[in-house]
Amino acid sequence: MLENLFQQDEDAANGLTNILFLLIRYQGIQESILGAEFEDASQTETARQLLSSIRTKLVSVYAQVYMYQIRFVLQYARGKVRRALRNTVSADGWKQMWSEIESTSRLIDQGVQDRLGVRALETWRRVNDIETRAERIESLQQATLAAVQTGNEAQLLLSLPFAGNAIFDSAETLSADAPCLPGTQRRILSEIQDWAENPNGEVIFWLHGMAGTGKTSVALTVANALNEREPFTAGRMPPSTAFLGASFFFKQGDATRNNTATFFPTLARCLAEVFPDFKSHIVSAINERLAIGTKAPSQQLRHLIVEPLSVLDEETYLPVRLVVVVDALDECLEQEEAKVLLEMLATLEHLHQVQLRLLITSRRDKHLVGGFERLPSVLYRPVLLDKVQTSTEKNGSTDDITFYLSYTLAKIAEKHGVSQNWIDEADVHKLSQKADGLFIYAATACRFLDAEDFADEEARLERLEQIFEDDGEVKGPQQKVDEIYLKVLSFPHLASSTKKTRKRVYSRTGTILGFLAVLFEPVSVSSLGVFVSLPKETLDDILRQLNSIVSVPQDEKSPLGLVHLSFRDFILNEERSKQLQFRIEETAMHRKVLRRCLDIMSSELFQDICKVILPAKLASEVPRRQIEQNIPQHLRYACRYWIDHLAKLDQDGRLENELQDNGEIHAFLKERFLYWLEAMSFIGETPTTITMINKLQGMINVSYIPLRVIR
Repeated sequence: MLENLFQQDEDAANGLTNILFLLIRYQGIQESILGAEFEDASQTETARQLLSSIRTKLVSVYAQVYMYQIRFVLQYARGKVRRALRNTVSADGWKQMWSEIESTSRLIDQGVQDRLGVRALETWRRVNDIETRAERIESLQQATLAAVQTGNEAQLLLSLPFAGNAIFDSAETLSADAPCLPGTQRRILSEIQDWAENPNGEVIFWLHGMAGTGKTSVALTVANALNEREPFTAGRMPPSTAFLGASFFFKQGDATRNNTATFFPTLARCLAEVFPDFKSHIVSAINERLAIGTKAPSQQLRHLIVEPLSVLDEETYLPVRLVVVVDALDECLEQEEAKVLLEMLATLEHLHQVQLRLLITSRRDKHLVGGFERLPSVLYRPVLLDKVQTSTEKNGSTDDITFYLSYTLAKIAEKHGVSQNWIDEADVHKLSQKADGLFIYAATACRFLDAEDFADEEARLERLEQIFEDDGEVKGPQQKVDEIYLKVLSFPHLASSTKKTRKRVYSRTGTILGFLAVLFEPVSVSSLGVFVSLPKETLDDILRQLNSIVSVPQDEKSPLGLVHLSFRDFILNEERSKQLQFRIEETAMHRKVLRRCLDIMSSELFQDICKVILPAKLASEVPRRQIEQNIPQHLRYACRYWIDHLAKLDQDGRLENELQDNGEIHAFLKERFLYWLEAMSFIGETPTTITMINKLQGMINVSYIPLRVIR
């Protein structure tokens, strides 16, 4: 009993000491954990629940401590006898109270440990989240850098001169020609596919033939088949090792593709688009030589084609064969340029893994024959695309021309709501015989029949009979083509008109066709109307009658042009066109165009033509739409080509007329020279201006006419 008496005092004192340390520790926990973290809005729900549990248990332990302290004070406030008596019977149970406090304390400690674990987990999650965000930021940075790099690459590629109209699937190319009908030209297409897939084949496949045999259609078919990974003709598998590298379709009447100035830059752009591995090398080449677009073709070939391909050739392990389709090389205006181009293209033979092959089509013109003959014979394969054999020559089977006529005439009938039986097989065969194996004749005949009055049976059959009529003078294939042109331009509906009416129609038709034949760049219908000074209704009416030889677009802003180069040759050749009721003389036509250009510029050029107002503003800062609104197409053409038309006149004629002191050109330059320079700057032709002025100066005979052009 005595031992219990003293033990109770000792237990009470020990419990009070433990409580003191406990309160100090919990004060730190409350200040460092509960106070700060409860105010943290970023806490998770789990963390908040755990903190709430710790706080509840702290309140509980504080209540137990207060109870302990109260009982301790009451115990030692009693007298010694009463205190001893209570200790004897263990009335206060100090050990039990401390045990309960200690039990709650352990729960608090466990909660704090759990909170530290949660906080460590949250810290890890936050670190992980930061790492994820950092990776995302790095990824975005890399994507941004890649986008910037791609943008820079695109800008560098766009800095190259590019003849968009020369690409095989451009609207301009497809509006004038079409690929071969399936099932036609099978022999030649099969031979070209064999060459394209042969690793030991010649560098150049030269497909030559006279106008109208379908060379451009063959070129379009090959380019499209390579691009779409399709067989060149029925019965063949798609090409497996040959791919379309690039294409360039020359056209004499289009200034953007009747020379070699943009040939290699256009090829480089095409190769970069279809062959991504080649793109970076092209971009590097441009970046090292920012003015490469203005250099000579030989330098462009070396830096834009040969050197990048040579590097790629060393890096590539699998063989790749890229086919470049070059159509109508004979339509390159400068013959010397075409010959030099052939010599340069032949240098591409040294590549091994990345092979470049060229399909070149052209007429068999003398300068091209000479150019090919100067090349080693192992470098090229010359193949003649002759006229199609007629059915009688092929044991009665349907030939390509007959097939084309049947198909096209059926489509025309369907378009006009006429029965496809309107023409019998005998007449189709007669048309095929008249075509004499030339697609150009068949195509022109179909366009001639496809008139607005096709639904009128009498008018339709009258046109057909007109084609069948034979004047007895037609002998060779070229005369066959000329015959259809003569039929189109005979205007049978004018037979009952007065002589004055016929003369007026012939004169206007000659003017329209003359302008189209000598213009250096296709113009729109509205621009042509300005040049020929005809009302819109009159011009539209004449163009409708010429739809078989003139390609007229649906809208007035798109360029129109001659359907085939052979018509230009025909209309400007005095002997071949002698049966026409009008005559077009090329030099006289250039003079007429020149004078219209001078008239247009003299009346429409003025200071601040684009209404920029601020003199310091750069031409490149003026919106393109604003320029086009203030400098319409006919004025742009006049500014760009008037000196080229002047150059087409004979020297004596120029000196006696246009280049006379105080003559038309002298007067124009005195009054409008600065306005002309301003307009040329706005339309992006400033570099061309220098060339034009040099050309003009070269045409002036200084010893004959004092050079007082600009005062």
